[in-house]
Amino acid sequence: ASGAPVPALAFGLGTRHRHVSDDVTANALRAALHAGFRHIDCARFYGTEAIAGRVLAEGLVPRRELFLTSKLWMTHHDDAGVAESVNASLAALGLEYLDMLLIHWPVAWTRDS
Repeated sequence: ASGAPVPALAFGLGTRHRHVSDDVTANALRAALHAGFRHIDCARFYGTEAIAGRVLAEGLVPRRELFLTSKLWMTHHDDAGVAESVNASLAALGLEYLDMLLIHWPVAWTRDS
């Protein structure tokens, strides 16, 4: 743990409904960053990390000022699953590190469940 404080408010990129376009999601994140949000809450399961990565690459806010959270899905609680999930999130977000990794649900499933 780095000891970095966790910002009290986060902008969550929750599960995107099929009728919400990538542009709407990206514009919502841009608006949140302009409004002062610095904690961005993502998860691979949400399907929004690549969109967030494109917005973050625009450089609206320096990375050092951001606090990025992602989450492990229920099928990825084992060692291999953690590594796979983190690496996929980092690639989609275009980042070298996450500030916080959470377990999305406290119940582990096998990958075939």
